[in-house]
Amino acid sequence: MTLDLTTFILQILNFLVLLWLLHRFVYAPLRAAIAQRQADAAAAAAAFQEKCSALEADKAALKQQWDSVDAAKRAADTALTESIAVERTARLAALEKELAAAREQGLARIEMQLAGRMAESGQQLQQQVDAALRAHLQRLACPALEAVLLDQFTTDVEQLDASTRTALQQLDWADDVTIDTVFPVSDAQKNQLLAALTALRGEPVVAQWHTTGTLIAGVRVGLDGRELELSLGNSLQQLSASVFAASGVLAV
Repeated sequence: MTLDLTTFILQILNFLVLLWLLHRFVYAPLRAAIAQRQADAAAAAAAFQEKCSALEADKAALKQQWDSVDAAKRAADTALTESIAVERTARLAALEKELAAAREQGLARIEMQLAGRMAESGQQLQQQVDAALRAHLQRLACPALEAVLLDQFTTDVEQLDASTRTALQQLDWADDVTIDTVFPVSDAQKNQLLAALTALRGEPVVAQWHTTGTLIAGVRVGLDGRELELSLGNSLQQLSASVFAASGVLAV
């Protein structure tokens, strides 16, 4: 077997042409595709990192807002307590001074003046406290808080004592029940509340839903001449009445 130089050169040329064709039509597109995939992966990673950074920034901002709200709440509570203490101290000091100055004019007259002044100061103080508490509660009112009150209202309806349930069942439920809330109620919450009222009545209940701001947050169900209510507004009224009645500030 002899080595043919021409054949050897042609074989080399064929091999070089093959290498060029592979490089031109296989290796180059493959490297380009790999480079494009790497670029896409790097871009996706960068976008993901950017979203993570944005979420962390939002988290930090929300935490800062929460801290601000919490600090404002504590400051409002402290200011309210101090205001009540200062107001009561000032009123009592003024009444004691007037009582000492007018004691010589007769005990009966002093007692009448003292009772009138205490009633007036108590009413003013109650109005101030009610206004401060109402403003504070209105700031805290939100759909999430109302959802908690709706759940508690449903639980209270389900746990009514036998005598109360009997009295409510004996009412005329022919008309649609009116249900008032402050914020729009979701379908799930409506179904949950209607299910509790249906269990109380013993048959399906049809309701008319309304929104009102007088409740601050909560729910009020109007039956036939009766109302079932769990709201911040009603609780505020009961709290003010019980606190001032128990303290004797409003007693005349």
